[in-house]
Amino acid sequence: MRELPVPLMGDRTSAGGRAGYYRAMTVNPIQVQKFLSGVDYPATKDDIVDTAQAQGADDDLLEVLRNLPMDQFDSPNDVSEAIGKLNDQ
Repeated sequence: MRELPVPLMGDRTSAGGRAGYYRAMTVNPIQVQKFLSGVDYPATKDDIVDTAQAQGADDDLLEVLRNLPMDQFDSPNDVSEAIGKLNDQ
């Protein structure tokens, strides 16, 4: 599966620009799903973030998940689609 560049909120230092602007992070949907094992779908965004954090996801991935454009997910595919939507923004 190909990795998707995802806009990620950054600050002046991490974004290399002004606060509030996005920097690109590469997110591998397979890796994301690894951190979401054990999620009972349907799941809320908070469920997704909490599970990923408990599974050891790093801060960058947690930030991506917090910024997903959906609040409810019926399947792992919904999470992958939401990550793809971030690319369209």
